[in-house]
Amino acid sequence: MDLPIKAKIGAGIALDLAGMALVVSAIPDADWKLGAGLALLLVGTWLVSSSLRGAVPAAPPPEQVERAKKRWNPERELRSPPPRRVRLSPIAKVVVMAWSLMLLVGGAYAYFAVFSRNPGPPMRNLIDAEGQRAEATVHRREIRENAGGEPRYSLYYNFSESNGSAIRSSVIVSKLLFDRFHEGDHLEVVYLPGDALAHYLPELTRPPFAERGLLMALVALAFVVYLLESRRRRHHRLVERGTATAGVVEKVRRRGGARAYEVRFRVNGREGTLKATERNPLRRNGDVVTVLADGDDAEIYQQCLYRAV
Repeated sequence: MDLPIKAKIGAGIALDLAGMALVVSAIPDADWKLGAGLALLLVGTWLVSSSLRGAVPAAPPPEQVERAKKRWNPERELRSPPPRRVRLSPIAKVVVMAWSLMLLVGGAYAYFAVFSRNPGPPMRNLIDAEGQRAEATVHRREIRENAGGEPRYSLYYNFSESNGSAIRSSVIVSKLLFDRFHEGDHLEVVYLPGDALAHYLPELTRPPFAERGLLMALVALAFVVYLLESRRRRHHRLVERGTATAGVVEKVRRRGGARAYEVRFRVNGREGTLKATERNPLRRNGDVVTVLADGDDAEIYQQCLYRAV
């Protein structure tokens, strides 16, 4: 991977991070930052995705490549004629399952911490900065139907200000919270001194970090789905229209717990090189791997997220 490609990927990741920060900071106003953040995410994702390609420069064929082709044994699925389909490789399936599990856990957390609770009051920042805390007591639970016949769950509570004044109020909650709290339960309340009607109950209110975390998770999900789909389209094109050829492993060196190396190959009279890193302690110079090439685009087949079927 040459310097321009590295710089392109770095710029794309930087734009993605900046865009994510702008999108998250747009909560809850959804102002110009939201549009700017989404635009940066699109540009950054395009830069990263378009950079993950291997160039095929023109060069004379080395004898080592020609010798490698004689002992090259292409994968069985690449021996059958097109059309071909693609599916996730075993390692990619594990990664996707891990991400799916994390998203499932994150979705459950979002439901309990965000969707089941009420949004914060408009003056929440002021209440947090200047407010005082007290203990509220639930004294009544009530279920009523709205105009559409749907049930509305309300909790009635009271608390006392620091000067002894009693405040009575109520809040509409989700069924989940309604079933959780009962008469006589105690809840913390944060109120504004001098105007105790300006208050909220933290246990019934969405925490700001949960909303921001949910939005970040949705942005990350969109990013991952886009990358997976772009990889799928590219790998499908490579196995459908590309040419499979032998590649010779060169310049193997240890990098942490992985092996970094180059692969030299020749296809349609043109020679190309690819750089790769993998956790394979048995990788040696002179190994032969399969390379898929289509015009100026090429990739090591074993490192494709998707495999031909």
